[in-house]
Amino acid sequence: MKKSFKSIMLIMIAVIFAITVISSVCSYIAMANEFDHNIFHFKKGSVCAAIAMYLPILSSVVALAGMFILRKKMSFHSVPSTTGIPMTFSSTFVGVMLIVSAFLGKAPSDYVSQNQPIAVFNLSTWVTITAIISGVYFLLIPFVKKSFMTLMAFSPVLWAAFSLLEEYFRAGEPINSPIRTINLAMFSFLLLFFAEDIRFGLGNQIVGTYYFCLLSAISFTGTAVLPKIAIIIVDNSKFKFDIISWCLCAAILLFLLARLTTLPSALGNYMSKSKKENVSANVGTSEDN
Repeated sequence: MKKSFKSIMLIMIAVIFAITVISSVCSYIAMANEFDHNIFHFKKGSVCAAIAMYLPILSSVVALAGMFILRKKMSFHSVPSTTGIPMTFSSTFVGVMLIVSAFLGKAPSDYVSQNQPIAVFNLSTWVTITAIISGVYFLLIPFVKKSFMTLMAFSPVLWAAFSLLEEYFRAGEPINSPIRTINLAMFSFLLLFFAEDIRFGLGNQIVGTYYFCLLSAISFTGTAVLPKIAIIIVDNSKFKFDIISWCLCAAILLFLLARLTTLPSALGNYMSKSKKENVSANVGTSEDN
């Protein structure tokens, strides 16, 4: 990897991490001190709430800029490692928490009224089914390298999609609740990341796009998860966040960070399709000789 691009990527990651930390701290302060539980909104004029809501958008802007910088400059010359302590621990943690959440997570509730078309689907059931399948997938990631894993990789995409719908139609608070908005942003970027991750199995992954999805998912997941974990530890009496659900999201955040650490070893200088074909032809000729 060229030194200049390595420096750009490190700066980009550092900026996004800083944004995530600042947003998480401000979100916790706003939820702990500046939240009106009667209307499910932050108090008017809350600076911390505004920072927590809008600053994470900057992380996607930074990641988008990095995507264009890396475009046609770097490429993946191999699939990132799925072994090693960080990946093994985090993927196993996610797998266990997904299965646990399927059986011990929050109780099902009516997410939509009966006169809405989506009511024909039981979202909680689909979240449970996809959580179990996804749990098995994450448990197998460090140990199984078979082609069927590419097919199983669609399960976390479906879990994120159904979780997104479940959060959107969740009863008990206004549709424009800021907490719901942050959660929806998290599930949206997780959906994008899991969908993008499948491309490794298909052999057509793009560095810039992958980094954009991964870094955006890290930022929005961190902003959604870290303050809620802090609230759960300090005082959860008013919010009543589901411990298992948010421990699962915390595990996913660890997985995203572990995935980030595996990428540099799989990166190389960009090689066009024609160059790849020439290299393959030369390799084949040398083998024949």
